[in-house]
Amino acid sequence: MKCSKRLMRLYRGFDNQRGVYAIKDDHGFFSKHLNNSSEKLCGKLLLIDSTDIDTHHIFFDDNIQLDEAFIVDIWDMANKKRIKFKDAMNIYLCQADTIQAIADCEFFIKKTKECLQNRANILGLPLAECYANDKHCKQKWYCEKSDRSLSPEKYLEKNIYPKLIPAINALQHEHPDDPLSFLTMQLLEESGKSKKIRRN
Repeated sequence: MKCSKRLMRLYRGFDNQRGVYAIKDDHGFFSKHLNNSSEKLCGKLLLIDSTDIDTHHIFFDDNIQLDEAFIVDIWDMANKKRIKFKDAMNIYLCQADTIQAIADCEFFIKKTKECLQNRANILGLPLAECYANDKHCKQKWYCEKSDRSLSPEKYLEKNIYPKLIPAINALQHEHPDDPLSFLTMQLLEESGKSKKIRRN
């Protein structure tokens, strides 16, 4: 993707908005160009501004490799250039290990803290000073204390299987045309049931 004024307008458009976005990538296009090119320049777009101390973008993806961004195309709007993988990994890019993310309920929190600290080190500032004006960083995120000492297997038995198994049973019974969407809705329904039980 060629960096241009339109790319800058796109970044500023997102930067000026607040909320949640759902953007679907074109995996077919990516796969086609991945097979025909060694440069892998058609991945998911991530635009950052390295000079904006108050904003820190972190991109989690299970397809990010240990030695290359692979599926992510990251640009720095401060100099309108692509960021090298070694300068982005565990700062703006983070490999989301699926098993660890399931087994450790603090996985994303730990990785986010690592990225925040690494960026603070680059800026040469204390972590607290970098994000002093961000009220969200002052919120306390944690798991139930009883879950922290559980083994990965016990954690799954307690928190995942009770919701996943009924959803899969319903999937096998119904045989829907869109099994992934059906399974998603079933998991959300099972999750809602457990929340009601906790409230009661």
